[in-house]
Amino acid sequence: MELLKLLPKVSGSELVFPSAAGGMTPISIQKAWAKIREAAELTDLRLHDLRHNFASSAVSSGNSLYIVGKLLGHTQTQTTQRYAHLAADPLHDTADSVSSKLNEHLKKP
Repeated sequence: MELLKLLPKVSGSELVFPSAAGGMTPISIQKAWAKIREAAELTDLRLHDLRHNFASSAVSSGNSLYIVGKLLGHTQTQTTQRYAHLAADPLHDTADSVSSKLNEHLKKP
């Protein structure tokens, strides 16, 4: 947050990385991203890959599609549902979790 506060501001824009034109036009980060990828020797990694990984990790961790969709700026849950299939096996994981809890309750005197 401290680094973000140090960034120069463009009058009339609330964007973190606004273009010199101002307003709500963001700058393209593709040139900077290409340099970052090259320096990290990750030439085949796209920004979309990072976004997709973030979303699939969030869904796999049990966060609702609604919340993940809001984080991604999706207006429709169906768009976010495309990330749900990436969980290893959410049905089995949920069934195991619920059955384990039921088993704990059954063992109590």
